[in-house]
Amino acid sequence: MSQSQLPLQFRVAIRDSWENADSPIQKALKELGDEIGIPISIQFQWPMLWDQLGKHFPDKSIFVPTINSLISAWQQALKAKLDEEDDTDWSEEFLEAIKGQSSFVLSPPKPNTEPRPALARHKPTSSLILKIPSSAPPYTPNPTAIFNTQLLTLFSPLSSDKPELDDEWADVTYTPSGLKIPPPNPATNASPLPTLATLPRPELLFPTIAPYHLILRQTAGDIMIEGSHQPSLELLCAYLKKWQKTAPQNSGQPKYQITLRESVYGLGVLYDALFIDASLTWQDRIPMNPVLIIAFVEHVLKYQMVTKPMGMDGMYFRREEAFA
Repeated sequence: MSQSQLPLQFRVAIRDSWENADSPIQKALKELGDEIGIPISIQFQWPMLWDQLGKHFPDKSIFVPTINSLISAWQQALKAKLDEEDDTDWSEEFLEAIKGQSSFVLSPPKPNTEPRPALARHKPTSSLILKIPSSAPPYTPNPTAIFNTQLLTLFSPLSSDKPELDDEWADVTYTPSGLKIPPPNPATNASPLPTLATLPRPELLFPTIAPYHLILRQTAGDIMIEGSHQPSLELLCAYLKKWQKTAPQNSGQPKYQITLRESVYGLGVLYDALFIDASLTWQDRIPMNPVLIIAFVEHVLKYQMVTKPMGMDGMYFRREEAFA
């Protein structure tokens, strides 16, 4: 696939936010190149990246911004390391490593099998490989903090203490025994606010975000369950509908009306609440027992009840671990 065969929205995004010399990322890379004394060269092909990673981006509009944000995180981490006045040894080691090079190369040749971005170093050219996670964004923990730590190891003044590797690519997981890693710099490791362009649509974003949150409220015999994880609500809804009894005095209709509420956000279907309402007249109304719902939430869905924030009505549950 050539770049001209990419979807139109990709080509527009690449033109405006990547190829444009006046775009924020190109200005930042030029500033960094001026600081280290040689140009920054980013070598990769957009069609190749899309072929390898596209399946993890159901919302295609965030693909180019996500790649840009990772490169920007690397640029910010490298600039922060160079600007640290109390770590001049690292800066000298880095500048010595790139001495004589016509450009400093950052290249993402293949996806990373790990669920987070990573860096590797090609020693003969002192270039870096940016390994992009082979998974859906957003990527955690903070990529800038990850790159900061890995740069510290890759260009350590004690690099001569590292064992020889079978190939010419440096292993970013090795830490020399004599290397003293300074305590995290809050200004460097603080998590940056994501850009709007890198966030998927709500129906794609929230099912992937853990912890999951769920709030159960009961009023006048009815129950409302609000949740951030749509599959949890759908499973609870399907289970209750499958096993509830009918009301003979009401033509065999179910005793309760169990419905999912569609969110007002997103372009596709996103359910953010489940309602359980009595379907009979008020005189025959049978209040719903919330204990069964609580048992399902805690023992089937494995949510845990937590202390609710002050002023919140109902019962608050949370599941820290994402579903597979």
